[in-house]
Amino acid sequence: MKLLFENWRKYLNEFAIAPYSHLNRNIKPQKPEEDEDEDGLLKEAAKDVDDLPENWFVKIVRAEDKNIRVELVQLDIQGRFQRIPGRKDPFSVVQAVHSDHPSYGEEYSDLNTYIIQKSSAPVGYGPLLYDIILELAGDDGVTPDQSGIVSNYARNVWDYYDKVRSDVSSQPFGENENDILKKIYKKGTQEKINKLKNAIPPKLIEDDTPTEEPKFVEAEPAPFDPSRPEKWDFLEDLDENIAEKDLKNVSNEDFQAGVMKKHTKMKIRLIGKGGNTKKEGPGIQKPSFKRSKSSPGGFGGA
Repeated sequence: MKLLFENWRKYLNEFAIAPYSHLNRNIKPQKPEEDEDEDGLLKEAAKDVDDLPENWFVKIVRAEDKNIRVELVQLDIQGRFQRIPGRKDPFSVVQAVHSDHPSYGEEYSDLNTYIIQKSSAPVGYGPLLYDIILELAGDDGVTPDQSGIVSNYARNVWDYYDKVRSDVSSQPFGENENDILKKIYKKGTQEKINKLKNAIPPKLIEDDTPTEEPKFVEAEPAPFDPSRPEKWDFLEDLDENIAEKDLKNVSNEDFQAGVMKKHTKMKIRLIGKGGNTKKEGPGIQKPSFKRSKSSPGGFGGA
């Protein structure tokens, strides 16, 4: 029974929040979105600095290796900054890495610009984060993700920059001058950054450290309640799964293997589901659900 509870505890603690990866050569392309409009300009209302909720802030991270990052974070009741989930991701961030970064090798060295590596934001806040990335990039400018997979949300932002925004210039590269994904976009002002700085209270956080990952806190398991049938069912299923793994260490005798696999489950069903809920007392002894050792070969005249 002790082994069952140890495995149950292990089973309940297998869920943790996986951190998003740091920069590496295996750059992940942006996820394709399925339920989106395939064409047209930006259709959702773009949010501005004034639309940020009271406890939301914009965090700027400038790494020494020409990696710029803009995050949306929120201040929790403990006074700590936490990540804000994006549209389909557990974080809100736009990150760009310079084309001469070692992770790209010589592939884009002639562009001399920042390339979007990842992007995710709540509905309406993507354009604001893209604007800030453009302002941080300065004269080097920014080009979309060159992996060939760009979400329609991101594509609409670039289309809007190219066709509507007079304060954003675009310079094509490559064979197709009309391809919005093969252009370098530049913004000459720092309007959004200044607006964040001058907000009351200021909405800009400048830091060289990405927002700390949420730490997984192990939850205390609830005490086992023998009066609840579903708890016994869970233990039976868990024991059966453990028995499946233990079969590798059992002899090839099919009958013995089958008996060992179902022994604990059947014993719980036979003597473990009585109406007595007392754990100890006169004449009460906690039953064992372990299988007794088999007698040695040849015992009893066999």
